Amino acid sequence: MDFEKLADHLRNSTVSLAVRDIVIITPKGDFSAHGKLHRDGNRIELEVMLHDERELPSIGGRTYTREEFWKIGGVIEGHVPFWAVSLPHQNTYHSSRFTTVRSARFDCDKIEHLTLPFEDGGMRNAVVRAAKNESRPVPATPGNEAFARLVDYELVWGRGKTVTTIENDYLPKKTATSHDTLQGSFGDFDYALIQRKEDCEVHLHRAREESESCPYMQAAMTALLHAVAFLHGRNAWPQWQRIEIDGDGADEFTTAPRQVPQTIHTLLTERTCQSGSDATLFIRKAVECFLREDEFSESLNHFLFLAREASAKETPDHVGVLGLCAVFEGLVGFLHSHFCGSDEAKEDAAFDEVRVDLARYSKERADNREAQATTTTAWRRFIGMIQSAHALRPADKFQKVVAHFGLPVEKLSPALAAWRKTRNPLAHGMTPSMEFAEEAFASSRIAGVINVLAAAAIGYSGLAVLSRIEDQFVRLPEPRS
Repeated sequence: MDFEKLADHLRNSTVSLAVRDIVIITPKGDFSAHGKLHRDGNRIELEVMLHDERELPSIGGRTYTREEFWKIGGVIEGHVPFWAVSLPHQNTYHSSRFTTVRSARFDCDKIEHLTLPFEDGGMRNAVVRAAKNESRPVPATPGNEAFARLVDYELVWGRGKTVTTIENDYLPKKTATSHDTLQGSFGDFDYALIQRKEDCEVHLHRAREESESCPYMQAAMTALLHAVAFLHGRNAWPQWQRIEIDGDGADEFTTAPRQVPQTIHTLLTERTCQSGSDATLFIRKAVECFLREDEFSESLNHFLFLAREASAKETPDHVGVLGLCAVFEGLVGFLHSHFCGSDEAKEDAAFDEVRVDLARYSKERADNREAQATTTTAWRRFIGMIQSAHALRPADKFQKVVAHFGLPVEKLSPALAAWRKTRNPLAHGMTPSMEFAEEAFASSRIAGVINVLAAAAIGYSGLAVLSRIEDQFVRLPEPRS
């Protein structure tokens, strides 16, 4: 068994695999064991039998960081060395007249391939070195390749072909063609998204010589997966990922199959791509943004993640709509601050000047001892209101952001109206006075405008979905220089 077969086993089977030469590294000493590994639903469980009668350290009720988790290493089925981090969720022991057998169960988020060489008895050092190197990027050298498998993940659009030939000595030769591949490039890399039955394979290859601006392979793969998630409205969390340097596996892990939330509110669809949307241009622009790893790209990626979760099919309708309203407000404010900052500073200064005058006037009325208590209380309440007020309302910022990107305000305004009608009632514990169809339209419009504004922010131009349910589209113009 190699690591690819291990990943396939965890994808398709719950049968246990034998694990030997286990070392468990804890803050209070190391333990050796043997055990078995199996998939239990959407998690991987490692059951170990300790080789001595010592008790594992007790785990308190506090929250632990990944760095504080115990390090575990071992060899699966005698061929596949691995390492992982986890804490035991169950400790048991069985005593007899002759011996005490202690066991423990660990939930592993993912199993890392232990590629560092080690000799007999050297498992501990290899695991410690692998854990220390976890946060370090894979060196950027020519010839790097990466692969990831996304489970139950359907491509929005594929125009590349796979040709399958069927030959039989007694039957005519047949060929079948399927459009199952989306190919493109960014920087020094070529990539391909390939539909394999119900799964999607992500292939990344360094096609050109290394340059000073060339990112690490790990960063390039992470940025590509963020772009894939943005395009499809689904988190792109691999069940198996491998990064190679000159043919050697430098980083490889597998998890249990990850069922990620799905939303219909995608920026592009098969229909828009057939009508001229360029999915490869979109991915290139998104990757270039996410590769920067600055505050802007991280914040934008976070807003998109929240929008995907809020609009997921599994999220209750009113919870999802309120979440989309919150993301809409946050994203509009974020984009306004980033792209319209100079105007914002002038407006804030003028507003603060007026607010100071109002606060001074209100304080004089609130301090009036001859006024009734209810009157002074009202003035104090008014002071609190103006202190938390802002120069621009979310609707004002929305108008300015839309104008900045050169988008047609008349097409995007229904999303603003939907936000106004749904946000306040839901935020204050009431049900919006809307028909069922109106609620569906509200979600579609708000989710659509979030995607459109985020796409404009990364510099994408072309046809995009504005409201999936209503079959509304908008064309994003070329970014202004």
